[in-house]
Amino acid sequence: MEAVSYSSELSSEGAHLLSQGASILGVELSQRQVQLFSLFYRELQRWSKAMNLTALKRERDVIIKHFLDSLTPLDLIPGSGPAADVGTGAGFPAIPLKIVQPELDLTLIERSSKKCIFLEHIIRTLKLNKVRVECADVRKLESRQGYQASFHTILSRATYSLAELAQACRPLLAAEGVILAMKGPGLAKELEELQRLDLDLQVQRVHKLNLPFTGDTRQIAILRVSR
Repeated sequence: MEAVSYSSELSSEGAHLLSQGASILGVELSQRQVQLFSLFYRELQRWSKAMNLTALKRERDVIIKHFLDSLTPLDLIPGSGPAADVGTGAGFPAIPLKIVQPELDLTLIERSSKKCIFLEHIIRTLKLNKVRVECADVRKLESRQGYQASFHTILSRATYSLAELAQACRPLLAAEGVILAMKGPGLAKELEELQRLDLDLQVQRVHKLNLPFTGDTRQIAILRVSR
């Protein structure tokens, strides 16, 4: 990969769009944080020439539908405790969240070995601390030492159905933990499917919002252990 020439970082217009959109979401980005997003964008574009990291090509789309979308659950994450991003792919929502909240203790769970190589590269490039990559299928982590009931927050961005996510992640969730499932407008059917499962998880509430600039509907289902 090192022999491939670098793609451009964010344009000045893109950096402004990112800062403006983050502000709409209640996040005021520092110059350093904008720079980190710009480096992330550069590496995402560069590596996408060799592997399928994202179908989005336009700068505006990446900013709104990847970067800003990844920031939407920020206020829902508990203040402390380890967190995991399940099926993180190219690092969404984990990397944008880590950029704006550097104290997060994050594990990125991804089963694609190629994407895991990219994730390790991004962590080094952005010099992120307290973040690690677990290259594995989340459904197989339960049997690994140190993972049972280990996460206070589990995030997932439209990778699994709500029922699949709940079944796979329940053994990894701490007693007071929360699952944040990031979804689009078609959440109702998934909620019905989840209710048919015999799990001690319940939907505490559904947080609804619209993405800046596009108005696209987003819903975040918040699951907790039933009492």
